[in-house]
Amino acid sequence: GDVYKRQLTPWKGPIYSHAALTLDGENDNDEFMRRKVLEKELQSILIVDPQDLALKLFSKALKAVLPRTVHIATAKSSKEAFKQLEFGQRFDMFIVEERLRLFQRRQSSSSSSSTSSSLSTEPAQNTDPNSPLSPTLASGAALIDALGQSPVTSTSLFVGVSAHMEEDEGKLQKSGADILWPKPPPKFDQDLMEQLARTILIK
Repeated sequence: GDVYKRQLTPWKGPIYSHAALTLDGENDNDEFMRRKVLEKELQSILIVDPQDLALKLFSKALKAVLPRTVHIATAKSSKEAFKQLEFGQRFDMFIVEERLRLFQRRQSSSSSSSTSSSLSTEPAQNTDPNSPLSPTLASGAALIDALGQSPVTSTSLFVGVSAHMEEDEGKLQKSGADILWPKPPPKFDQDLMEQLARTILIK
């Protein structure tokens, strides 16, 4: 039969292996692409903070910018965070307050006898705060470090949070935090969303 030659116009623009790599101003649809990347990569998020107000503010902000995120969970201590993982839940991002010991001190002074009894049943090998598997780590930096060593959570995104960032920045960076946010929560605007998308690609 007859053979028809099809003429193709060569593409002179850049070729990317991932849509988010176009987030450099070359694509007029950057915001749409950024949102798609975040919705795909951040399906589940765990917020670890001793303060109820902080948990509510972060949850509200995340739900506003990532309405399709499947699951946003909260924990008030490293112990509660580890319990979430024990149930088989996997998280794509952890937002962790550095000063978790504030909650532990408050809990120890106001907990009932029944709560104290239940806490005393923890296995001895899990009560060492320096152990990577300890559910009672006293700082967010220690929790991020422990999660970063686990094959289950090592590829997750870690956000270190503190109201005293000047004092805590070094500890959080050393622990392996990918991003640092101040408290109160920062404005979840286009720049912050771009920061998240780019960090995911690097991770």
